[in-house]
Amino acid sequence: MRYAKANHKKTPDYDQANPKSWLIYQDWFKWVEPTLDGLNNLTNTSPLGRIYEVDIFYPQELHDKHNDLPFLPQNGIPTGSEVKKLMETLEPKKNYIVTTVIYSKPLKTALK
Repeated sequence: MRYAKANHKKTPDYDQANPKSWLIYQDWFKWVEPTLDGLNNLTNTSPLGRIYEVDIFYPQELHDKHNDLPFLPQNGIPTGSEVKKLMETLEPKKNYIVTTVIYSKPLKTALK
């Protein structure tokens, strides 16, 4: 997440010592029909990206190889705790939101 703050006479905590600045919201997303066509052709430097909501299953044959640091962390409450934490597990994930940059490495590693 990025943070930006406007600084001009109409903002509540205007500071004359700092340069004036304004914020402009621009919608950079173009919604398209969902498809996986071309997913394998996208790279970290591709001019376009995609966001997916996916269900992910970690195959048993990858458990030993990825046990120390599995892909795709998610928030959850560990057993015996009351505090939500960022956890990296081998458990299946439902409705997981990923971008092509985040998902490209796990996809090439044979996650299903």
